[in-house]
Amino acid sequence: MSRRSRTLSFANDVAWSLAFDGTAMIANIITFILLGKNLGDDGYGAYVGLFGITGPLSGLAWAGVGLAALQRILRDEHDPVEVARRMLGQGLATAVAVLPIALGLAALTIRSLSFTDILFIVLAELLAVNVVMISAFVLQGTEGIPAASRLRMMVVGLRLFGVLALFSMDSLTIGWLGITNTALLSMLTFWVIVVRLPRAGISTRPGKPTRDDTSMALSFSIPMIGSNIQLDGDKTILNAYGMAAEAGVYGAAFRVVNMAFTPIRALQSAAHNRLLPKGDDVEGLQLRRTRTFALINLAAVLPICGVLWFGVGLFEPLMGEDFEESAPIARWLLLFLPLKAMSTVPTTGLLGLGRTTTRAKVNLTAAALSVVLYIILIPQFGWAGAVAGTIVGEFVLLLLGVQRLIVWQRRTDEEFRAKRDLEAEPAST
Repeated sequence: MSRRSRTLSFANDVAWSLAFDGTAMIANIITFILLGKNLGDDGYGAYVGLFGITGPLSGLAWAGVGLAALQRILRDEHDPVEVARRMLGQGLATAVAVLPIALGLAALTIRSLSFTDILFIVLAELLAVNVVMISAFVLQGTEGIPAASRLRMMVVGLRLFGVLALFSMDSLTIGWLGITNTALLSMLTFWVIVVRLPRAGISTRPGKPTRDDTSMALSFSIPMIGSNIQLDGDKTILNAYGMAAEAGVYGAAFRVVNMAFTPIRALQSAAHNRLLPKGDDVEGLQLRRTRTFALINLAAVLPICGVLWFGVGLFEPLMGEDFEESAPIARWLLLFLPLKAMSTVPTTGLLGLGRTTTRAKVNLTAAALSVVLYIILIPQFGWAGAVAGTIVGEFVLLLLGVQRLIVWQRRTDEEFRAKRDLEAEPAST
């Protein structure tokens, strides 16, 4: 493929990723405003605290499984049909296994919600969406990012439809939102199984995953669990300490900052497919790729920070007096955005070198540090402790990712040179 063709392909992938993330951002803004107005800071705090549990466990139930499928198809060049069957089976089995864990943790920490409210949110986020999201990763590996983005946009569209329908009927509560999302996503799952996957030539009969499949899925899931705990665990811990209102104010600020990350997320999604293919026959390739994409992300995120600094003044007019403290919190969280824009790139570069275990260790180390800081700092400093734990954890993730990538790139280069010299010896003799 020529350089021009690669550039056009990358631009097309970025455009589709932006379309998905832009759609998701609009839907999140509408959902965020409507939920905030309807639930208040206490109710919204419980809601984001619940996602501090389902978020990490979704990494185990479907996100890590989906990434493993992508790795099998793009890097390992396995048969996509067999990969899809095995990974769908893996995802469903894992989702069923983690459901009681999610319900137990939520019942212990989010005491302001009823068990029924918790149950349907958990079912929607871990089980109803499972097949759809794993299928999106499979389509990303077989048909490309545009096909995957279209399917993910359908998920976003259905969620938004549910919120607007409930709001129009004056029934927008956490309980009804969980019931509606479970029903809508289950219908989408049926369509994917009956129509979309067969159209792509993929069997919809779940298969039995191999031991290697399970190991690879776990190697992706574990760092995602760590990353999600680092990002959302602070809201759950605020709830556990009885600070639901403060969790709501802080969660609203974090949600806005995270939504501002949308353009960068699109770049990362497009870059992911280009960091995964093997590059162990070209010296320093993954390091150069990582540096390029990290600088692109940083250049894109800095103007966003500037716009957001002034834009957060709209919190109170949009959300009401309950959320007036969210604006100064959001400005502190702007320190997180440049770190986040760069930290995910070196860890993805490690995947391109086949170092999934190393990547898992890096993510878990940073996440463990954040959780320790949350537990120590939140009781004394509230949301300020959550901000500190988030920023320090992301900084450590960036440093460890770069350090490990440099080490493994050097080792890969040494192995390549040794192999090249060995192959050259018979020719010289």
